[in-house]
Amino acid sequence: MDIKSIKVRCFRGINCLDWDVAGRFVCLIGPGDSTKSTVLEAVELALTPRRNVSFDDADFYNADTNNPILIEVTVGETPTDLLSEAKFGYLIRGWDSNTGVRDEPGDDDEPLLTIQLSVDKTLEPTWLVANDRHPEGKRISAFDRAKFGVSRIGNYVDWQFSWGQGSALIRLMEEREDVQSFLADARRQAKASLDPEKLPLLKESAKNAEAIGKKLGLRSKTGFVPHLDVRSVSIGASILALHDGPIPLRQSGLGTSRLLTIGLQHEAGRKGGIMLIDEIENGLEPHRVRRLLHVLRTGTRLQETANSTSATETGNQVFLTTHSPVALCELEPVDLRVVRSENGVTDIKQPDNVLRPLFRTNPDAFLARKVIVCEGKTEIGFCRALDAWWSDEGHSFAYVGAALADGQGNTKGPAAAVGFASLGYRTTFFGDSDEPLNPDETSLNDSGIYTVIWAGGVSIEERIALDLPWDGFVAMACLVIDEYGEDHVKAKLAPLFECQPINVPVDPDGWRTLLSGEASVRKGFAKAANAKKAQWFKRVDRAEKLGEIVIRHWGSIAEKPLGAGIEQLKGWVYD
Repeated sequence: MDIKSIKVRCFRGINCLDWDVAGRFVCLIGPGDSTKSTVLEAVELALTPRRNVSFDDADFYNADTNNPILIEVTVGETPTDLLSEAKFGYLIRGWDSNTGVRDEPGDDDEPLLTIQLSVDKTLEPTWLVANDRHPEGKRISAFDRAKFGVSRIGNYVDWQFSWGQGSALIRLMEEREDVQSFLADARRQAKASLDPEKLPLLKESAKNAEAIGKKLGLRSKTGFVPHLDVRSVSIGASILALHDGPIPLRQSGLGTSRLLTIGLQHEAGRKGGIMLIDEIENGLEPHRVRRLLHVLRTGTRLQETANSTSATETGNQVFLTTHSPVALCELEPVDLRVVRSENGVTDIKQPDNVLRPLFRTNPDAFLARKVIVCEGKTEIGFCRALDAWWSDEGHSFAYVGAALADGQGNTKGPAAAVGFASLGYRTTFFGDSDEPLNPDETSLNDSGIYTVIWAGGVSIEERIALDLPWDGFVAMACLVIDEYGEDHVKAKLAPLFECQPINVPVDPDGWRTLLSGEASVRKGFAKAANAKKAQWFKRVDRAEKLGEIVIRHWGSIAEKPLGAGIEQLKGWVYD
């Protein structure tokens, strides 16, 4: 099977979705509540083999039953018997690789069927095959919907480990085995093995029932006894379940159960199917997530059969969701779709391949609502300190769904911001003003990117060194001395003071005696901090400690350019 397009109206959190699907392996990513799981549920309900599906008011967008639910899933590689004139032949649509779905199919088009699920205020679902030429459509039965082979893997998978109707084990079988006579014998043996004499309390209760019957004129033929009523014991194919030795496999952990279920469905779908997996990483270690993604993405066969002609011939189309950075690092942009939802309108975009490095370096950011693209590690550490501070006031980055991304410099950073913004993320660039940005600040703003750039043509280290009160500057200097040692700091400051390292005072108060003015000391120290062989704050943990120093002196810097920049960033984060 190959879903070509999905249309959703007024279903749960989705008021409107129009998605032209491309690819046999699709991973939906994005922040929580962006309707990723709802998309999977919509596909499952449209193609479900279940006869009885219940709906309630909460399934309607904003619980408004005046606007009916409508889900349309257009599917290619459809079972041929569904395309016959006796079935849905007159409702066939076409797929052209250049123009997409066409209501009137061309001679060379791939045939498609559009399955339409609608639910009105009566809460009664209706499944049709329809097209624009025949909008009235034709009903499609649960039996025919089962031929699309849709399976959704959630947290409840126990039923997949039995040979019950529709389970992965049943789908995996090349031929069906008649087990009814065997099960009938099992019922008889179960009844024969029960000895009523071993149930004295139940036997006494049966005798009491017999006595009551006698007083009402009922006669027993041989005497009432407790025994097994095989008609009350449901012994069907579903009672035959997969075991690991004597232990039912349903007793395995969640990760093991889900992993095996996905494997069974993957293999069962080798003749065509649609697999929907919510939170693929749930219960799995990173190395298992990587292996599973490889198998699903490449279609690798997991079972050797006499008729197999290739190691990669499974026919499943796979849709999955994830909140795992491991999954994002493992996949390519062509596999990923970023899902955004604004005021009920769900938008699904495929990232451009140029964004591939961002998925490797900043996977967490793609799972957030807002992204702060930091020019480098100094800005990241500084923001972490601010987040801890603001969290104490009841506001955290996590609360508003904001994440930090490492821009890796004044060129890559702005380009990364443009990449995030192009996918619909609310984005800000937080960086220095000592070197030109590429793209520049105006271009970033024109792309819808907010910018927090330090005033004065300075780096963040310079801005902090210039604006901290003197005791705060001394704390900044002492942080470096504690981290790197006195000799290292003296050697880096010696050129500033135009003297030998041995003559550089250890106490920052002594530095003012070697230069004319405090401002020269501050600028010189910041310049030394950014030197290539120093880079004292170009590490997240050190920059975080530097941020903590700034926070302790907030009362002295709030009205300075440093404080203004921090307030500017805070205003955007919590807007």
